[in-house]
Amino acid sequence: TTDSLTFYPDARSTESKTIETVVILEENFSKLTAEQLAKAPVLDTDVTAIDLKQLSKSAKPFTEHFTITNRGKSPLIIRGIACPDPAVEVTMKDKTIKPGKSARVDVTITPAKITSNELLNARINIIANDPAHPSTMVRVVGEIIP
Repeated sequence: TTDSLTFYPDARSTESKTIETVVILEENFSKLTAEQLAKAPVLDTDVTAIDLKQLSKSAKPFTEHFTITNRGKSPLIIRGIACPDPAVEVTMKDKTIKPGKSARVDVTITPAKITSNELLNARINIIANDPAHPSTMVRVVGEIIP
């Protein structure tokens, strides 16, 4: 989860300071039995990174995608999937994936919103009910060209 906090020196001040925050909450699976763990969902992505190679900030928005597959024996529930980078928007239609099935994740990149003049280095964080991998990351990277 990402959010921002804004601080003011006093109640009448127009000056403020905003701090961006990122919080990663993971489920506690420590009380699962060996049998429950054997039947648990298993999250697998077809990529660990989306390499955009080179891109210009003047380029039009475009969409890439990756796939999440459930290699476990119980339904995989995607509890959260997000990217704090303003240039990267993540959407996923079905957040419950049956065993042996896959779901597509769309990643829309808006080059005009990239804040760096050199690199895009964004992280998509996936929170799921996979006891072995409750938090999985897919990077979105690219070199910014004039």
